[in-house]
Amino acid sequence: MPSCLHLVAVLAAGLILAGCTSASKPRNLLAKNTKEAAAEAEDRSPAAVERRVEAHARYATGVVLDLNDESEEAVDEYFTAAMADVRDEQLVLEVTRRLLQLRQQEKALDLLEGR
Repeated sequence: MPSCLHLVAVLAAGLILAGCTSASKPRNLLAKNTKEAAAEAEDRSPAAVERRVEAHARYATGVVLDLNDESEEAVDEYFTAAMADVRDEQLVLEVTRRLLQLRQQEKALDLLEGR
């Protein structure tokens, strides 16, 4: 059953990311400096995309587990999600908020400190 939830979460995250990337406006990379262009190119690399998909899939799995009153498993999924993509500030802050709601202050602090 958990693997089924994980598969559904991965598919949902993939669809969300696919929708977000297709709706973005074209950008003029020539106008940006080299550092910004390199950072943007890195964000679209297959490894970065896979990292983001895994992070959002694990977050979605955590939400499902949380809704099913399986808080211990949800905490693990939330924490793993945020650690999978620590560059995603919104995800890290949302996971921190959820960890605090589940009274997991130590994990929230570990996450914010990057441990």
